[in-house]
Amino acid sequence: MKQRIVIRLHLAVRAVLQSEADWRGTRLGTLTSELIHEQAAKARLCGVQNYELNPISSRYVPVTNGTKYKQTSGLEQISIYLNDEDMQTLKELALANDSVRVINGRQAITYRYVVPGMLLNDPVFTGLTEQNSTAG
Repeated sequence: MKQRIVIRLHLAVRAVLQSEADWRGTRLGTLTSELIHEQAAKARLCGVQNYELNPISSRYVPVTNGTKYKQTSGLEQISIYLNDEDMQTLKELALANDSVRVINGRQAITYRYVVPGMLLNDPVFTGLTEQNSTAG
């Protein structure tokens, strides 16, 4: 059974994904789902505890408050659909990377940092990650 999560991505990440989706002739959400599926499989193969999120991913997390609000305002959400195994891997990665928050007295897992970290590990983002690592 497929599970749905909804995300917003930083403009730079979204632009790379959109360009790749256009080139492949597919939808943005479909491509994003495929890339997350591939990275989740890699995480399971090497062991979730050994899988490292891309270290520069924190620079590509949309912020909805403060000075970066304009970068994400008006962005459409992207729905991605993952199978149960991929969702479990995503959850394990979120727990391993301190992505648990308390909202209204309840624990909630956020994939806000995990998804960009996984996506940026994909070769599609090589140009973006190389550009950012030399700039930083």
